[in-house]
Amino acid sequence: MRRFGRRLVPLILAVLSSRSGGAAELGTHPGAKPVGAVPTLGEVIALARARAPSVLVGAAHVKTARADLVGARVSPLGNPYVELTGEHGSVGTASATLSATGTLWLPFEIGGQRGARVDAAKAGIEYRSRALELSRAQAVAAAIEAYGHSVVGAARLRLLQELEAVARAEADAYRARFQAGDVTAQDARFADVDRARYGVMVAEATADLAAALSTLEVVTGRRFDAPPTEPLSPPPVDLGRGMDSVPAVAAARAEAAFHGRERRRWESERAGALSLMLLGGADELGGARVGAGLAYAFPAFRAYQGERARAEAEEERALLEARLGQERVGARLAGIARERTEVERALGLLHGEAEPAARAAVEAAEEMRRLGKGEFLAVLTSRRDLALLRLRQLDLLERRWGLESTAAALTGRTP
Repeated sequence: MRRFGRRLVPLILAVLSSRSGGAAELGTHPGAKPVGAVPTLGEVIALARARAPSVLVGAAHVKTARADLVGARVSPLGNPYVELTGEHGSVGTASATLSATGTLWLPFEIGGQRGARVDAAKAGIEYRSRALELSRAQAVAAAIEAYGHSVVGAARLRLLQELEAVARAEADAYRARFQAGDVTAQDARFADVDRARYGVMVAEATADLAAALSTLEVVTGRRFDAPPTEPLSPPPVDLGRGMDSVPAVAAARAEAAFHGRERRRWESERAGALSLMLLGGADELGGARVGAGLAYAFPAFRAYQGERARAEAEEERALLEARLGQERVGARLAGIARERTEVERALGLLHGEAEPAARAAVEAAEEMRRLGKGEFLAVLTSRRDLALLRLRQLDLLERRWGLESTAAALTGRTP
């Protein structure tokens, strides 16, 4: 609707100038609160933090990371296993004899592998938890943006519906006057074009509002059949926050810490397990044999070189993302602060200067038309100018909602 409205917003807000902007409710009377209407912004944010698809998936990742800790805490003792061997042979001229040997192997870790696994698993939980907070911030941002689209879109639709009704009545009146010979065919056609234009714009505004409500449904997990009725202007998000605590930077740093722990875990795995050997059996003469020993696999050729290199590279990559993300967030937040100021200044100029001037131009054109000294096209042009200004107000308010959405995504804070 924004692109369409900027191009052809004829009389859209001639009526808006005489009404305070409010949210329209589809299929309901003003003031009624239908079942399934969008609740307050705070409730929508709470729903998004708990029920957005990305949040649910992120919570599942945290659960998986906690499951990794179960495996990391297993005993440093490995599973014992038994080896049985037997030999059949003869001694001198004696008959064939049978000897048997059994060996019990008991491997155990000697390089601190268990502690390294536990540290890596805990770092993985922290990383997934930080990623979950990032998902929550992004879900809240999407909810704020969709909420703003629905609030502003509802106001836009209401105004267009009222203007369409005015244009339809005016077109009917000019058609009757043309048949009576009071106005020219050109005036009657102009009125028909305006009526048709508003019909198209109402249909597109209805589609835009439906899209905003469907986005809210995706983000919150609840179906809504009517837009909210809160004020058009969004509440601001606090931009002041340390760079290390913003969700994207914190998640990247936690990921770097996780890969660092993984690298140390693979380094500890280079030390092979030491196995205790207990032997027992009988020789070919029937005598008992017992013994003990140790076995160790030296990391001479394979020592998890690939895994360690991969973990180190991932750690460096995550640290780079954290540094670049910190710079990006800082620059973007500064830009949002400046953009807020300019948008508010533009809104002030609209209310204080442009709109009163455009309204006066409409009144003058209509007065000249009533006196028979002006043309209907001048009336339409003046109304179109006023409508463009009032629609521009809605576009600026929608931009403000977008800024607050971006601020929420970057800072993790809510309005």
